[in-house]
Amino acid sequence: MGNPPTPPPGYWQASNGQCSPPPPAPTPPPGGKGPAWHADAACRETPDVSFFPAVGTSSGGAKAVCARCLVRAECLAWSLEQGLDLDGIWGGLTARERRQHRTEQAAGRR
Repeated sequence: MGNPPTPPPGYWQASNGQCSPPPPAPTPPPGGKGPAWHADAACRETPDVSFFPAVGTSSGGAKAVCARCLVRAECLAWSLEQGLDLDGIWGGLTARERRQHRTEQAAGRR
């Protein structure tokens, strides 16, 4: 069995080797506007950086953008509210790092 296919630009590769398009952007609430922090997100100005890197590729570019983002905390809080199934880099953390963050936060509340 050969290597899994390389995902096209903008797509991500699941752990089972299948390529999927990135999840859609958050659905704006009625009235057509998303959270206020979206307008200030540094990722909006970096279309050449993948915030949904394929499995086994670096998330360093996305994390570097997040590191200088003024709304990183708001983005991370939003991503944690969405649940555990949210893929990609949000608030500077991967899905795995967000699960760990959530676990640590829960342990601190006990």
